[in-house]
Amino acid sequence: MLRRAKPLLGTLVEISCKVENSADSSAAFTASEAGFSAAARIHALMSRHEAASEVSQFNTAEAGQWIPISPDTLEVFLFSSQLSAQTQGVFDVFGARTTVRSTTGLWRNLEIDAIRCRLRKHVPLVADLGGVAKGYAVDVAIAALQRAGMTQGWVNAGGDLRVFGELEVPVMVRSPLNMSQLHECTRLINAAAATSAHYAESANTDERSRDACNLAIRHGQNQLAAEIGKSWTVVAPSAMVADALTKLVALTGEVNHPLLAHYAARAWMY
Repeated sequence: MLRRAKPLLGTLVEISCKVENSADSSAAFTASEAGFSAAARIHALMSRHEAASEVSQFNTAEAGQWIPISPDTLEVFLFSSQLSAQTQGVFDVFGARTTVRSTTGLWRNLEIDAIRCRLRKHVPLVADLGGVAKGYAVDVAIAALQRAGMTQGWVNAGGDLRVFGELEVPVMVRSPLNMSQLHECTRLINAAAATSAHYAESANTDERSRDACNLAIRHGQNQLAAEIGKSWTVVAPSAMVADALTKLVALTGEVNHPLLAHYAARAWMY
């Protein structure tokens, strides 16, 4: 395997490609560069921390104003809105810029024009795609590797992992009560996994420890079902789906949530 890593997406992104012989090393290196570039492009489009990102443009826009977006950002918003509808707002990537209150879910105030690739909000909302976009970036990086001719490999972005080809890769999960301990949760073959955790050792001081529940904590829309010292892992066909569903499982405490079967996913809690 050719294994390389770069700091991206607010974490360390590792890309690994199967190399059959030394002559393939150059092609694998080029493919990995394409994968890193794809992940960086998604970050530039969807990070709320980047002032020029499409998400930041949406967040600073006035209510009622149409905001043009790329097909990638459109796909993530469409999926997020679908999951919000399916969960009746338990999963919701929106918060309010003012004292807007909603008993039906802030996500209902988004209008998506998929034909023209544009969005508009009907109340002053802010979006945070952090609970789904990192998984989508992994999927896009995998697609870039495959377009470059790679047949086996994986992309791992700080706990969001997707494997393709005839590889079997173990998913190791840190114990949320003792980060020095690892559990083998499952093994991936042509699938993706995402883990979110609330590590007891971090005591709420580490941003990474809050990943599972960022939406609920930041926006105050949902009540957490789980205590500090828990972790949730979801395996699904795509990293975007796995990433989002870890938040749903964390928020509900249901490792057998009905939507897991709908998305051909499975969940574990430690």
